[in-house]
Amino acid sequence: MVSASALLGALSGCAAQASWWTFSTAAPLLAHHMPDLAPAFAVGLTFGFVGLAYALVPFAAPGLRSAEAHLGRHAKVGFVVQGALTAAVAALFAAADALFGAVERRSYHQQQTLLAVVCVLFGGASLASFRCQENMNGLLGKLQLGQSVWVGGVSCALILGLLQVLLRPVAGVSAGTSGVVFLATGAVLSLLGLPAIFWLDQPAARGARQALLNNPDQDPDQRGSRSTAGGDGDGEGADGGQQPRLGLALAVLRAMPVPYAVMCIDFCYMMSIYPGLLSVLHGREQASSNFSIFLFLAFNGGDFVGKLTPAFFTALSHPATHKHRLLLALALEIAVFLPLVCAAAAEDQLHADWLAYLLACGSATVHGIVTVSSYIAGEALRQDRLAHLPSDAAAAAVVLAGQLNFAASFTGVGLGTALSLAFRYSPLVD
Repeated sequence: MVSASALLGALSGCAAQASWWTFSTAAPLLAHHMPDLAPAFAVGLTFGFVGLAYALVPFAAPGLRSAEAHLGRHAKVGFVVQGALTAAVAALFAAADALFGAVERRSYHQQQTLLAVVCVLFGGASLASFRCQENMNGLLGKLQLGQSVWVGGVSCALILGLLQVLLRPVAGVSAGTSGVVFLATGAVLSLLGLPAIFWLDQPAARGARQALLNNPDQDPDQRGSRSTAGGDGDGEGADGGQQPRLGLALAVLRAMPVPYAVMCIDFCYMMSIYPGLLSVLHGREQASSNFSIFLFLAFNGGDFVGKLTPAFFTALSHPATHKHRLLLALALEIAVFLPLVCAAAAEDQLHADWLAYLLACGSATVHGIVTVSSYIAGEALRQDRLAHLPSDAAAAAVVLAGQLNFAASFTGVGLGTALSLAFRYSPLVD
């Protein structure tokens, strides 16, 4: 039976990723306002490079990461900011005709200006979204709800994909009206994380999370002395130097190197395929935006199934055998899907919509299984290999493990976006 905390974790995960999924799903609607440009690719680049910078910069300036005591507060601010910026883009499109003229008479310069404004607002929404996701991974890691955040995020994608299908192919709503409704819906989804965080971050919940970290068989006096030695929960000792945060980060990384590496490589590989190569697999419906709508739905449907599967299929995340199995699964994923996608992108006779949907769904399913299995294996290793830490340092390690899981994921996203840029302008996809 699914607990209330798991449902709230999934809700917060859904809200944390709402801005990214809204803008990526809205690609055909953005194209309506900028027919001479490639807004979907520009949005993808914005997301990838902002994500890469956000993931890497805190390693040079560790103080930029939220301290344990501030995770909930910073997540709440992030939800509000990304919701407000997404709503601002909806308002911009609602007033686009008044500001930039009718679409059919809109100049190339006006389209560029509109795209630049959208990318700036989306970049800010992405930063807020990254802040939410990082803090949610840290906050909910203590309740072993990290997978709920992942599943909630891809659930948001699935909801938005279905909404896109209902608005356009089913109801036949115009692209201009659909864009405003769609972006407004994304703004509302962004704000749904607020009630979840208010509940999960209340004092009783914080006490429950701390209790999970304490050894119930340990003598209370010993636990207290360990807590004093551990420090203030930011990973630093009471004297400021016993467990510095950088040293704790290195300890966390050394405890689970394979899961982090697999997660980063897999996200890099997947982002180089989608949207980099899959976006060129236009078949009979090349002139219609419905192709992108159904492609997105196929990809995120597969990702949703893949992220649910590790809860029942534990072969890849088993602590004793995860290393070789994760690496093998990653190698097979790349060896099987990469040649198929490249062949489908390069050969005219393979430009079939059904093939694009099948490849998107299959590769996303395997991707979801591998990434969530990596997360679960990493959490198990962290608990086993860092059990010797004082209780407060262990609490900081839980938070930091969640934050570094996020950093590994979005480092891969940023690198994959760079590869997508190379693929887009390579002879392979001419």
